[in-house]
Amino acid sequence: MSGALSCALSAPLLPLLLLLPLSLSQHYDHAPVYAHDVSFPILSPTVVPFSESNSSSSLLSTITGGYFDTPPKTNPLGHDVQEFYSKFIDGCSAKYSRRQCEQTERQRIQQNNDQPPKMTNYTTLGYHKLKFDPDLFAELLTFYNSYRDQAVPEKWPAGNTFTNHWSSPTLMVSLEDRRFHNGLSLKTRIWDSVQKSLESWSHQTLKKTSLYGIRIYTSDSILAPHVDRNPLITSAIINVAQKGEGTELWPLEVYGHDGKAFNVTMEPGDLVLYESHSVIHGRPFPLVGEEYANVFVHFEPIDDDENPIVQYDGEKTPSDTSADELNLHRAAASGDLKLVQKISEKEVHKITMRDENDWQPVHEAARADNVEIVKYLVERGAKVEDETGGGGRDVKFWAKESNSKRVLEWLGEL
Repeated sequence: MSGALSCALSAPLLPLLLLLPLSLSQHYDHAPVYAHDVSFPILSPTVVPFSESNSSSSLLSTITGGYFDTPPKTNPLGHDVQEFYSKFIDGCSAKYSRRQCEQTERQRIQQNNDQPPKMTNYTTLGYHKLKFDPDLFAELLTFYNSYRDQAVPEKWPAGNTFTNHWSSPTLMVSLEDRRFHNGLSLKTRIWDSVQKSLESWSHQTLKKTSLYGIRIYTSDSILAPHVDRNPLITSAIINVAQKGEGTELWPLEVYGHDGKAFNVTMEPGDLVLYESHSVIHGRPFPLVGEEYANVFVHFEPIDDDENPIVQYDGEKTPSDTSADELNLHRAAASGDLKLVQKISEKEVHKITMRDENDWQPVHEAARADNVEIVKYLVERGAKVEDETGGGGRDVKFWAKESNSKRVLEWLGEL
C-alpha cells in the first residue's frame, strides 16, 4: 500500500475516493471505486459489510480497485456504516415517528431500484464537472454574502429522511424573495447560463423546471443518495460558498451509468451537471466544517413542439410498476391520465397524499403542464391553493415557475 493511501485512511470519516480529487473529463485506470450499499443504504436497507468472510467476493474486488495488495478487513470508508445508519434513523424517529421515517426510507430505496433502469439516458456516464460562468458566479456570491444572515430554515415534511435536518438544519436564501435586491434577475440569468451548459452536454432542448434559491447545509449534514422525480431530469449544482476547515472534502457521491460510485469534490464556482432522474446522487458522509451552500437547477427535455419528452425507456412505462404510494405522483408528472384514474379510483386518499418532499400529485401535474390531470385531480378533491412546504408554493406557483401554459390558461392566468 502506498504511503499516501495509508496516511489518508487513518483520517476519521474520510471517504476512499477523496484521495483523487476528480476531474470528470479524466479517467483513472486504477481509481478506487465501489458499488451500491457500501457508503449508505441505496438499493437495500442493509449495508454491504467489509469483512474477511467476503474478501473474495466480486463486489469487494470492485471496491478495492487495485489499491490494496490484499482486500481490506475493515471498511476503508472510515466508519461502521450500518451503525451510522441506525443512529441516523434513530435521530429521525426521535423527531417524528419510526413509522414515518421508515416509510420515507422504503420509498427512497424503492425509487432507487425502480427508476434508473427505466429512464432514458442522454449522456455516456451521466455526470460532468466544469466551472460556472465566472462573472455570473461573482454576482451570485455577492448576493449570497449580502443576504446570508437572512437565511430561513427549510421546512421538511414529517418523517423526511433525505437530509438529517433534525440534527443539522438546512437553511435557504431565496432568489425569489422580493426583499433581496436583484434576486429574480439573477435567478433568470443563472437559469439561462446553466441551460446552455446542459443543452451542450446532453444534446437536448431543455425546459426550465426548478430553481428557487441557495440551500445551506450545516455541520454534520448528510444527503441520502436518491434519484429525482420527473420532471427533474437534467440538472446542475453550483457550489456557492464553503465555511470551516474541511468543507472541500464533502463529496457529491454519484453512481454513473456504469453502476460505479464516484465521489466528486467541489469548490466555490464549480458546476456539476448530472442526469438526476437516473443517476443516484447524494452526500452520505457527514459534512466536516460549518456550512456548504449550493444552488440546484433542474430542467426536462422537450421536443420540437415544446412538449416534455417521455422519460421511460422503450415499452417500460409508469404503468409497468405496482400501484405504490408514489406511483400517483409519478403518473401525474409523466402525463399518464389512465394510470392516474386507475389509482385514484382504487385508493381515493392518494389524491391528496404528500410525498417525502411535501408534494401532492396535483403539484407534479401542474409543473409538467399536464392540464387534464390537474383538472381530474381537482375534480376529485385536490385543491389548487394547497402548498408544497409553505411559502406560497401552490399549484399556481409551480405552473408559473415551469411556464406551464395550459395549466395557467385553465387557472385564468393568461
